[in-house]
Amino acid sequence: EINTWVKYGVVIVIPPHIAKNIFKEEIIESRAIWTKRSDQQKPSKLNPLVGAWETLGDEVKCRIVGKDFQERYDEKVRRASPTSSSFMHNVICSVCAFEKLNLVVADATGAFLQGKKITRNLYFRLPKNTGDLGVTGVSPGSLLKCEKAIYGANDAARQWYLALKEILESLG
Repeated sequence: EINTWVKYGVVIVIPPHIAKNIFKEEIIESRAIWTKRSDQQKPSKLNPLVGAWETLGDEVKCRIVGKDFQERYDEKVRRASPTSSSFMHNVICSVCAFEKLNLVVADATGAFLQGKKITRNLYFRLPKNTGDLGVTGVSPGSLLKCEKAIYGANDAARQWYLALKEILESLG
């Protein structure tokens, strides 16, 4: 997760001796969300202990999210990002079916991390629920300054929408 953040220029590490001078109101806590993902393409086997089929090669993933309820409310920060209604989804599917068009769905990897840069000061602490896993290059007591909105920041969805809008407009 941190490697992805570095790849997209999401955070800057603030060392402990500088972090102690940052206002507490600008710091939000974070937490690690652990998920176990199974690739359905991998072979399965019957587990005799539970009498059920298991997918081989389960993979544990971790996503770090900010606790947005701790973020200080700022009325100048826009949070809304446009989404389509279920009616619009139905219209698109109907047009594709009528015109015999292929409908393709895509997933943007690390979408929120590819959003526009934020202009406010937003710092967060690394989560405490990562067990013995440390983050290479981050000393205990350090803070991470967000250059872009992270998962859980109030305006993460909007920043991603603005970046996507900019790309689509540049393509015409």
